[in-house]
Amino acid sequence: MQKFKNFQRYKPDENSAVFKKFGTYTNLFLKDESGNDWYEVQKLFAPDTLKIAYIEENGLVKMVGRDADMLVPIGLSVTEVDASILQTVDKDKLVQGEWAYRDGKIQPRIYTHAELEQKATWEKDNLLDKAARVIAPLQDAVDLDIATEAEKSALLAWKKYRVLLNRVDISTAPDIDWPEPPESGGQ
Repeated sequence: MQKFKNFQRYKPDENSAVFKKFGTYTNLFLKDESGNDWYEVQKLFAPDTLKIAYIEENGLVKMVGRDADMLVPIGLSVTEVDASILQTVDKDKLVQGEWAYRDGKIQPRIYTHAELEQKATWEKDNLLDKAARVIAPLQDAVDLDIATEAEKSALLAWKKYRVLLNRVDISTAPDIDWPEPPESGGQ
């Protein structure tokens, strides 16, 4: 199985074999950290493998394809793995941020604590935005003195929910006990 690390753009000499062979077809030339040209190494991959372009530092899979020429691995490393992985993982899901190349194989991504905190922050912000959208018209009805008893009750429940959301400690991610939203008034 072939593996090439950290492809970066470069400009080949106009007299080089690579330029003469591919220069009329592209202006995008890539070399890995060992100086291997992307167009030249593509022919080294086995035809029956799945080619993976990934971030070298964390293994996060960014592109996949059965044909290496379908990849544009700028800033990425490229390797090949047994295509049987597609029997257990949908090809499209491989590039959605949940999979990584580690220890010679595709594995579920392992999030850092900082990444888990960021995901929790996004979730908290999303839930707070939803609560604010529900609270606004209920508060308007109360302010205009036209709220029904059900609207007043729903407003109180949603405000309590929003306070509880604000108290969520994201530093405990992923083990967060999210408060349950109210069952009425805007859901």
